[in-house]
Amino acid sequence: MAKFQKTILFSLFSNGEQPKIGQWIKTDIGQRGQYLGKTDSGAIVVRWQASGVFAKRDAMNNHNLREFAKVYGSK
Repeated sequence: MAKFQKTILFSLFSNGEQPKIGQWIKTDIGQRGQYLGKTDSGAIVVRWQASGVFAKRDAMNNHNLREFAKVYGSK
């Protein structure tokens, strides 16, 4: 599996390409974030990126949100 995945256009209403854990997603209105999983109840966990620069604080937040997704059923 490739280490880096391309950013994909993501919509909750599409049946298109599903993101992988850690993959960057972009909505049709330009929001950008990292997909971190889907819980058993169907909640999609994404850490939205406010600026274009990925900082250490962002990585720390990824860890916490990914743990949340795992606890509630994401693989």
